[in-house]
Amino acid sequence: MASVASPADPPANESLAAALEAQKYLQSRLAAPSTSTTSPSFRSIPIIDLSPSFSTSITARQEVAKQISKACTEVGFFYITGHGIPQSACDAVLELVERFFNELSLSALESIHIKNSKQFRGYEPSQYTSLNDFTTKETKEAFNWGYESGLDPTGGDGKYVELDGTAEGGQNQWPKEEELPGFYRGIADYYGQVKILRLTLLRRLTYP
Repeated sequence: MASVASPADPPANESLAAALEAQKYLQSRLAAPSTSTTSPSFRSIPIIDLSPSFSTSITARQEVAKQISKACTEVGFFYITGHGIPQSACDAVLELVERFFNELSLSALESIHIKNSKQFRGYEPSQYTSLNDFTTKETKEAFNWGYESGLDPTGGDGKYVELDGTAEGGQNQWPKEEELPGFYRGIADYYGQVKILRLTLLRRLTYP
């Protein structure tokens, strides 16, 4: 599948200029002296046990919320335990990852290359994308996807819209079922459990 630019699409050099300008702005914000209290440096990624969030104790749930807030504001990310997602589901999605990168042919990967997607969804080869100064290539190899109602165990409400204004549906690129049997369904099963966990946490940690 080839990517065809519509008349409304800006030229590639204009898109690059806009991206560079946005990056310049972000770098200036990061370099500017902070007016808030400097957060202490960290030497390990926080590990947060979510099991108290399922407690009937408001105090226990509030403690989990405080730990999440602290990790987000001082570190930016964290590990979780006690989430209730079966180990079998975690193992299954890791197996899918191995199958994706080890079993798909180069032609199959090329057919779902992120260059075919305006939302950068699909297969991302190593050394294809850049971070920071747009000259240093990232060494990671990835498969990117975003929300779609088929992955949502609730079915969705039909109101999801991408940041670029396009409605949900069809942005993701998936391997063909015959090329990687069970991949989409396996991702959907795991994603569904994570989404239900997120909705549960929002309710448990937000409301008394």
